[in-house]
Amino acid sequence: MHHYYRCLAFYSAESHPWQAIAQHLRESEAFILVTPEWHGMATPALKNFLLHCSVAELGHKPALLTSVSGSINGVYPLCELRMTGFKNNHVCFLPDHLIFRQGENLISRDLVCHDEAFGNRVNYTLKLLNAYTKALKQVREAIGEESQNYSYGM
Repeated sequence: MHHYYRCLAFYSAESHPWQAIAQHLRESEAFILVTPEWHGMATPALKNFLLHCSVAELGHKPALLTSVSGSINGVYPLCELRMTGFKNNHVCFLPDHLIFRQGENLISRDLVCHDEAFGNRVNYTLKLLNAYTKALKQVREAIGEESQNYSYGM
């Protein structure tokens, strides 16, 4: 643990590895966030990632929430992310989401979905993400840099 903190001391704010990630996020217009169900919760890594992000990286951009479960579960991680995942980063979660249940059996190694109804749902949801991407681009253009002044919500 102490070694990690010593390594961070060698980075300036401008040269820290997060800056390259943040730049890719700022250039992106939409996101698909995938979490395995981790003991009924979203993974700590994804939650930590969302806490690192600010309005500059994710603000007013659409994100499709997706979970993967080896069983028939998978909804709790999405509920958890909907409650707290947008805090201070202003990401806009789509009202729809995807849950890949029975993950080991749903898609074959050659990426063929064995459930036609689910495949249709995936295609619809991606089409929805594309529509939100276009619409929210107009929102970001309309509010411009002013959203930076209100980075903490209320």
